[in-house]
Amino acid sequence: MQQITFKTYSILVTSIYNGYFVLNILYFLSIGIGYTIKRERKVFKYIQKRKKKKKTKKGETGKFST
Repeated sequence: MQQITFKTYSILVTSIYNGYFVLNILYFLSIGIGYTIKRERKVFKYIQKRKKKKKTKKGETGKFST
């Protein structure tokens, strides 16, 4: 009797855990995708700004750029 209840309990727990796991994966994926898109945009804008700066002020940025 105890074994059967334990089995059903474990199945319940695993199903709930799997459901939450899938939900969490989807949630994190959506957040991650949004974050990476935002980050890519920021990096792209930053690179564009740096390129513009390098073109305009060559002598000043030459000292600080590594």
